[in-house]
Amino acid sequence: MSDAIPPVPTGPDSSNAPPTQPPAKPRWAASRVILLVLLVLCLGALAKEYLGGRLPWQRAQHLLEEKLPDQDAPGKAAAPGQAFVPFTDDDVHKLLDREPAEQKVIDPTRVAELMSTGDDVKAKRTPSPIKMVEIYRFGGAIRTYELRVGYNEGSVAGKEAYILAGFSTATPYLWTTQ
Repeated sequence: MSDAIPPVPTGPDSSNAPPTQPPAKPRWAASRVILLVLLVLCLGALAKEYLGGRLPWQRAQHLLEEKLPDQDAPGKAAAPGQAFVPFTDDDVHKLLDREPAEQKVIDPTRVAELMSTGDDVKAKRTPSPIKMVEIYRFGGAIRTYELRVGYNEGSVAGKEAYILAGFSTATPYLWTTQ
């Protein structure tokens, strides 16, 4: 009796070799999937913030700047709120292709508050030459951008109307309010 173990062939043509399993494909850990989903959500929110809020807000500012007289040009400078621009509130609605977010503000104290720049309390209490303000809001994913358009009373083509006098931008809200 021979208790000898037959030698195991080790050559490339050996058919007695144990089958080898292909290496297992590495699976993504659940944490990687969660991080990828969070990254996609953040990029989507950033895109909505820029394309839905900030970009239309900047575009509206640019359109209104084009309609106001150039304050830096020689001979065209006028006191703030006193320049005549034959551009009514209805024209602004058409230009911006939207209606204001709030009702027209005609209370003199509130108008002065809305159109003042900075935190100067005295400026907010001083009567403003502007008689009416409309507030437009542009909502992003994180912030709401606000554009305040001020008007003087006047007439265009023989009709009484509010005439574009200027605009100001507000510090954006941290969360949308639309």
